[in-house]
Amino acid sequence: NPSSLILSAAMMLDYIGWSEAASAVTRALETTVAERTVTYDLARQMEGAKQVRASEFAEAIVAHL
Repeated sequence: NPSSLILSAAMMLDYIGWSEAASAVTRALETTVAERTVTYDLARQMEGAKQVRASEFAEAIVAHL
């Protein structure tokens, strides 16, 4: 699950003063999870989740940016 890496990148963006970009990344991640498009580790704990590979999860996040 690349969520921690993606959120770390958002924290880095916020640290360097790119708060708008950091917020966009965070919102995109939240939207993707809210749509239940997640990797195996989360899908097995979410009813009705769509399980995807890590690369597909990242692509879904990018699509929400």
